[in-house]
Amino acid sequence: MMARMRMLTAIGALLLLSGCLGKMLNAGPPEALYRFGQAGPVVPGQTGNAARLAVALERVAFAPAIDGDRLIAVHGDSVRYIKGMRWVSAAPGLFGQSVQNSFAARARDLRLLPKTGDGIAMLGLSVDVARFEVRYDDDAMDSVPTVVIEGAATLVRLSDRRIGATANFAARVPAAANRGAAIAAAFDVATAQATAQITDWVEATSVTLPMPAK
Repeated sequence: MMARMRMLTAIGALLLLSGCLGKMLNAGPPEALYRFGQAGPVVPGQTGNAARLAVALERVAFAPAIDGDRLIAVHGDSVRYIKGMRWVSAAPGLFGQSVQNSFAARARDLRLLPKTGDGIAMLGLSVDVARFEVRYDDDAMDSVPTVVIEGAATLVRLSDRRIGATANFAARVPAAANRGAAIAAAFDVATAQATAQITDWVEATSVTLPMPAK
């Protein structure tokens, strides 16, 4: 009889604990997931012509605070993660895909390869993003913010790993409102602007870089 009572008590405790865990896991509204890199005017490239040069996208690196799927809000020296918003996947991967899409749409005689090692590319492109943030003008961070993207792109000659050129890129796009969807839309436009700058710079600069004889 005592053993039966202990068993019923243990089962009751487990049911109570599972109920508490269920409430914790389901507490609050779910986080909204967003993506970026879909917006911007498309300037069709000459896809029917043979590319003059192949460039390998070697690396897209984000600063540690933004290297993930969370968004940060900034005012002065105050930095915090935005509650309830996440990217659908890690930001560097989405940005890298946007760079590839930009080259496919804008580059007229360049072809961007997703990686090195196939022996085709002569130049490597590295992209380092230092700022990928929502910037506010007020301490309470309840005003309409501006999305800020800043970073640098580097071209490397793959034959000897010599740096050929480096350039900064930047985009600032005000959000239409201080809401998740409006902020994500501003990131979309800012990413399109930043990747267009990278594409146009690579196409213009690659013409001037000395290449080893084939």
